[in-house]
Amino acid sequence: MRKAWFRRVLSCVMSGSLLLAGVSFIPSDAAYAAGNYARVSVHDPSVVRTEDGGYFIIGSHLGAAKSDDMMNWHSAANSDRGSTNTTFFGDIYKELAIPAMYGVNGSETTHMTEQGKANGDVIGGGDGITNMDALEIQKFMLDLFDSLEIGR
Repeated sequence: MRKAWFRRVLSCVMSGSLLLAGVSFIPSDAAYAAGNYARVSVHDPSVVRTEDGGYFIIGSHLGAAKSDDMMNWHSAANSDRGSTNTTFFGDIYKELAIPAMYGVNGSETTHMTEQGKANGDVIGGGDGITNMDALEIQKFMLDLFDSLEIGR
């Protein structure tokens, strides 16, 4: 009796699985199905929602795009067209390349200090601030550990 019941249940589950295998769970919206939506390429994007309900994606290589519906994206960056004057950050190639302004003891009010340079080298070794230091600082900011210890 129990075996027969189990076989019936298993048979129903298997039949249902076969029926669902042919069903598409992708939205059937005509624009989506036809691929009639605008795409852009932005490396390692972060999505930002604007006050007016729109969206921006800003990438780690200075790419940027804008959308009103998260389906149709339009480039908002000019750095991908050869311009050094980027959409959101101005001419970063010029601004950040001036050590006299942003380097240790630079003239800009937000310049790096000797202490900041030392604090930024959290991995240790005296090799300056590297991508591994940046990763360690990001992990700290995400509360993955309680403190930044040199040489972790």
